[in-house]
Amino acid sequence: MKNKKFDCMDLQHEGAEKIFERTGNMTIAEELSYWQKRSEELRRRRLIRKTGCNCPESLYSEISFRRGEAV
Repeated sequence: MKNKKFDCMDLQHEGAEKIFERTGNMTIAEELSYWQKRSEELRRRRLIRKTGCNCPESLYSEISFRRGEAV
């Protein structure tokens, strides 16, 4: 039998465990804030990858608006 080197389910479970470690003791308001910040970080990383622009926050909103992306 061939040994698996990569298991998608293991990766998914590990990610869920890490998130639970970070958010498990948070209140609902704290968790909501956590996810809002993480979503904003993801949008910023995607914009940087698309445009190559690592610009300040003030310009980030303007670029997102011009590109039709939700901020």
